[in-house]
Amino acid sequence: MSIIWVGSSRLQAVNDPFFGNVSLLLHGNGANNSTVITDSSSSPKSVTAIGDAKISTTQSEYGGASFLFDGAGDWLRLQTGINGFAFGNGDFTVEAWIYRLNTNTANIFVGQCDLATAAGSSYVFYVG
Repeated sequence: MSIIWVGSSRLQAVNDPFFGNVSLLLHGNGANNSTVITDSSSSPKSVTAIGDAKISTTQSEYGGASFLFDGAGDWLRLQTGINGFAFGNGDFTVEAWIYRLNTNTANIFVGQCDLATAAGSSYVFYVG
């Protein structure tokens, strides 16, 4: 299984022989301050911006825009009950380009949990 978060164009991702295994592909492209988040994977999921999460054209590595999270209750939420995020024992990849303004705190960039109970199988990938 592959989960790839990149800012490069979908055209480049299509050339990836494992593109059909990509569970989530968020470029962060769009108009400044937009909260419309598009999953460009081969099986797109519904993604909702929570809090002040939005697209920003201030910083980007690829494509002229990126996601902006101000660190106060902002995240992207995926629909519930989706497949492709149970890592198990197989190979997987998580990829992201992260520009941090505050390096004094740990920042989670991918995580999964039950928001109502914080119970069950959970994981986080973070930059400390």
